[in-house]
Amino acid sequence: IGQAPEQKSSRGSAGSLDLSFLPAETKMLIALQPAVLLERDEVKSLVRSMEQSAFSKTPFVIPFEEIDQLVCFWEGLPEPPGQPARSPFIPSASGIVIRSKKAQDWKTGLIQNFGSAQELRLDGQTYLRFTKPFLTGWCSFTPDDRTLVLSGEDTLRDLIQDRKAPAPRRAWDLAWGKTGKGQVTVALETRWLRRRLAQSMPPDGMQPPSPFGAK
Repeated sequence: IGQAPEQKSSRGSAGSLDLSFLPAETKMLIALQPAVLLERDEVKSLVRSMEQSAFSKTPFVIPFEEIDQLVCFWEGLPEPPGQPARSPFIPSASGIVIRSKKAQDWKTGLIQNFGSAQELRLDGQTYLRFTKPFLTGWCSFTPDDRTLVLSGEDTLRDLIQDRKAPAPRRAWDLAWGKTGKGQVTVALETRWLRRRLAQSMPPDGMQPPSPFGAK
């Protein structure tokens, strides 16, 4: 686990990170506090450049300065045995959780970004499936008016069905509880990372895949 140190802020430090909407099989996460980070001029400049570039299509739905907490997570997805180097060392994120500073009209923003939506019901809750999702198969779930979860449909259905169950135990829980939380915090299961490294190593003569899922 590692974190970027807190900086003094006119708004004060943000609240503790909410990990209650992460899947039980989360092996790695990167948590940000964008509203606090944007008080730094270099971060403002970077975000402005991204908004004007090919990175302008993002899954964040709302302006970056309105995001209190942003968590990207990766679930543990092992490679089939005997098939090394078929996927990158670090694959695309399994999903993201956005916690806004204020109540949002999530559905309107989601449809503007990801096309028309089909509403589906499960266990008394509603989630959305899109015609043009940010990543293939990603759907959305809004447990309240300040929280948005974007992930694969199977993952969202598990989160909805397990939302009242006791919090799952993860390999990094103990370390997470002891570390100070900064503006950027990373947690990962080292065994999962070692396995990903081993699975990404190609046999002799094969070209290795891109290390982070980018072509």
